[in-house]
Amino acid sequence: MKIISPRLLSQVTLMLLLFMSLSTTASAQTQDIEERIEYINSYVNTNPDSALILCEKALAGKLGKDNEARTALLTISGNAYFTLGDNANAIRYFKRAVDTAIGGNDTIGCVNALSDLGVAYRVNQQPDSALICYNRALSLLANSDDPFLESNILISISILFGNQRRYGEAISFAEKGVAKAMMTDDIETQIYAVSTLGTVLFLDGQKNRGLAEQRKI
Repeated sequence: MKIISPRLLSQVTLMLLLFMSLSTTASAQTQDIEERIEYINSYVNTNPDSALILCEKALAGKLGKDNEARTALLTISGNAYFTLGDNANAIRYFKRAVDTAIGGNDTIGCVNALSDLGVAYRVNQQPDSALICYNRALSLLANSDDPFLESNILISISILFGNQRRYGEAISFAEKGVAKAMMTDDIETQIYAVSTLGTVLFLDGQKNRGLAEQRKI
């Protein structure tokens, strides 16, 4: 058995302590970034102007140098403009978020930005562009296991087809969305998916089945 010298042992201990210290610091920094982004995002629906001001300040500071944080902030800006009814700027910021996410290999950030961009296109009466965004998002999730994101995108496609009175396709995507939603523990996602399925069934004339789905909520 080889005996480690006290000097070498002290060096190893020092290295371990340093590694633990750096890991703790990195974890704290990550948590701080997430909390700041969540704080800014909380203003989107209640005070979008404030959300935009906070986003611009954050983008101009240290937070804006972190790729994932920058993607999130650009997406929040897009949603703030969307809340204000400024679809042109909403689309512009969502596109910037998509490009930033792609540049940083941030798949989740890209999927979120594409999903929101699709909604903005749909509201802006650009259904073909919306569908392209949704399909791109689904393709990015093809090799992942994220039923929450998949459900939201599938439901968005269902709503898109429902608005076009393509009820057969709307029902098919809503059913897939419900199946994915049930794989999550998120009750709001489940309610949203089932509610959408019930609505498109009702619009398709399948009133009894539509009501049955709604009652599940």
